[in-house]
Amino acid sequence: MVSTDFAALNERRKQLADKLHAAGIFMTYGAPLDDEIDMIEQALEDTAPMEPPLRRTRLGSVITRVFEADFGRKVRAVNDVLLPLGRCISPAYMPNGVFMALLHRCETIATAVATGGHPASDVDWVVQEIARVYFAPHIRAFMVVRAQRLPFLSLVSHYLDDAAIAFYRRNYFACANALTTAIERLLLEHVGWKFGNPDMRHRDIRAAVADLTPRSGNSQMDARFETYKTYVLQFLQTYQTPSKHANLSVSRFNRAFIQHVNDDRSYYTYDDCVTAFQFFDLYVEFVAAQLGQEMYVFVPEDNADMNLRTKHYTRMIIEDWLHGDAPSTERAILESNPRFQKETGDSNFLSLQARHPNHSAMLAVMLNSLGVRKLDDIVAFVREPPDSNRLELLQRVIAPLPALMSLLDSGKTVTRKPSVAEPEA
Repeated sequence: MVSTDFAALNERRKQLADKLHAAGIFMTYGAPLDDEIDMIEQALEDTAPMEPPLRRTRLGSVITRVFEADFGRKVRAVNDVLLPLGRCISPAYMPNGVFMALLHRCETIATAVATGGHPASDVDWVVQEIARVYFAPHIRAFMVVRAQRLPFLSLVSHYLDDAAIAFYRRNYFACANALTTAIERLLLEHVGWKFGNPDMRHRDIRAAVADLTPRSGNSQMDARFETYKTYVLQFLQTYQTPSKHANLSVSRFNRAFIQHVNDDRSYYTYDDCVTAFQFFDLYVEFVAAQLGQEMYVFVPEDNADMNLRTKHYTRMIIEDWLHGDAPSTERAILESNPRFQKETGDSNFLSLQARHPNHSAMLAVMLNSLGVRKLDDIVAFVREPPDSNRLELLQRVIAPLPALMSLLDSGKTVTRKPSVAEPEA
């Protein structure tokens, strides 16, 4: 049941949005708190005598400050819950609806932890929600290219390429090892250490990161920089904890465990690889905020380097998804070693979307981006026999594509019929 106070707050937000609309401003994020509403309403009153263009500029500045405060509050509310559980999130490119669902789930987790419960299933849900967004091929390609073009991160961007390719092939062993090495190099590059300098202990590295200062000259950027730095340091505190004190109960993505412990338990899990990528995504925004680099509102669509990766990742996703439960020579080789830890469940990007009503549409878009118009086109990039159930679904998705494409090419209006119900993938 919604409390009276919460209902009143929502009513104030609606009234504020109407007032701003009347001033020619649309407030898209829509979740200011009472004191922030007071601030904007005061700005509306103070700027009332101004000419409309100047008024909108002044009001926009106030709303930006409120938005940044709201953004920082949400980042803290999520990461303050997730980091002690071995997870983290960089929410910069997560849709607001998805992020709010994640925020509510983190509130559930916090309640469970406070009452002595075990929120493992909720944490698993969070990891999958993060993966549904951040492992969409164009998002992962964008983050890799973004890292490639930023100082400090450019040194390790090729590790991120290797790690992404391994992840999409569900080779989490290769993925985790690439990311571990990348973290080491990134940190030393960012704090200015060079080979041949006196060695730095882990606490020295964290102290050097803590001493980093913003260079943007922009108050909003500086606020984000400080917020991101807080969680970069918290992640590193856990990641760099010595083996004697490391808590491996929630995550074994720990430097000492990965590099020094003779143990056959796995550190190369799907969950930990998702978390490590999120650390890098957080670090990308950390560096961008420090230097005042552009914070993209939308992921660009006209970048050749990004499009190259997007197509390759898409091809790998479809190929791996098509295998399903069919025999795989590659996996048989990896799993033949008794110490290799096999992941349970199917964590392919398309499989994570399997219960979504638009699963067929998503698959059709991915196939179209690769120029696939008939089933034979798939043969060019499928290395091993596909799962028969998934091949059947693929046939149904591909069947209408040639006719659909010819209509689009002719400029005619296309009316789509509901798709046939899909089997579970």
